[in-house]
Amino acid sequence: MSDWLAKLYRWVTAQGVGLVGATASYQSFSTGNAERERMLQKMDFVARLRWRINHVFRDMQIRLVTQRSIAWLLGSTGLWDPARHFPSFPNYHVRTNAFMASRETLARVQIGPVIFKLSAYMFESGRNSLTGQIMRLGLRPLVVGRNGEAYEKEDWHMADTFRQDLQENLLVADNQTDAYALADAAGRVELSRLAWGEHARPG
Repeated sequence: MSDWLAKLYRWVTAQGVGLVGATASYQSFSTGNAERERMLQKMDFVARLRWRINHVFRDMQIRLVTQRSIAWLLGSTGLWDPARHFPSFPNYHVRTNAFMASRETLARVQIGPVIFKLSAYMFESGRNSLTGQIMRLGLRPLVVGRNGEAYEKEDWHMADTFRQDLQENLLVADNQTDAYALADAAGRVELSRLAWGEHARPG
């Protein structure tokens, strides 16, 4: 689609709008982590350890294995608690793979160093996320679909751009939208649930 920039620009220049993006989510690392820990506590020690090892080594990219190992270590020692850094569900956030904001608006946003994947997650959906800062400025974050229409945060789950139905209104694809498209039925159910909770409509 060659006109995706024009579709984003049309809405970012609208009155009261501070941020537009091709996709968004309600997902919360905090709530998701709490659900996972409750699940793990029901397992015996060996099963719990096996699950954690499989999670860390589920793909063999050195960078990802290292990041998951560090997260596991920090979490097990109490040095890392997602509840301190991420809002609970619904955690409104525009995903940062494809977004647009004015220069004047971005100049008012605090952007810390984004070195590790975790810092990128925090910028996208943490307590001081890009979307959160935009809303605290009194501006609205919108999702823009392939159809050229914009959706307010309460209606993002109806945009069909990210992990909903067949994502037929998606304006800009990325690895996460591709992963949903390639997932089996059970995988789509889980991904849609994580993103939208009770509003999930897996395709």
